[in-house]
Amino acid sequence: KHHPQGMVPVIVDEEEKEPAVYDSLVCVEFTDDLVNAGIAEGTTPLLPKDPVAKAKARIWVDYFNKNVASNFYKVLVPRDQETRVQGMENFRAALRKFQENMKGPFFLGEHLSAVDIAAFPWAFRAVSVGMLERYRGEDFALDRKEFAKIYDWVQACENLPSVKITLPDKERLIGAYGRYAEGTAKSKIGEALRAGKSAHEH
Repeated sequence: KHHPQGMVPVIVDEEEKEPAVYDSLVCVEFTDDLVNAGIAEGTTPLLPKDPVAKAKARIWVDYFNKNVASNFYKVLVPRDQETRVQGMENFRAALRKFQENMKGPFFLGEHLSAVDIAAFPWAFRAVSVGMLERYRGEDFALDRKEFAKIYDWVQACENLPSVKITLPDKERLIGAYGRYAEGTAKSKIGEALRAGKSAHEH
């Protein structure tokens, strides 16, 4: 009821006196602001304090959303093989660029950042869950050698206690994405792809 389109995540205060905060990346930055303001507990900032570095981090978040997450769905949802193959080529190319720019075990270095939080769910689906090859075959797998840094990064994220407690059951997650693979998903993303748009345009 707090999101205009009934979507998650949403952050509300206990007494619901303040307007709800919603949309994934807005929620991430909001929690970071709460910690920086001393309103909530936390240690490492999710975004750099330097304005230029912060802007660059936001650019990478946007890049991953438009080039990796969107192409994930272009492999999973379309019915024709040609579109799937092109989507996978774009997906791999975007991941190559992403891993080439990693600065440490996490994208910006030694600590988890907003970039990792935005990117990890889709990498988890592709690397740890094997979602694309599960539904589209072995030709849509990510080569472990070519994407070694991506595999290591996903493992580093998974090893964090704060991430571990949020990870879904892999088989249940695969089952939930069956609607996308069958082209029957009624979500905003499913509707956007069937209309010939990209997932990030939903």
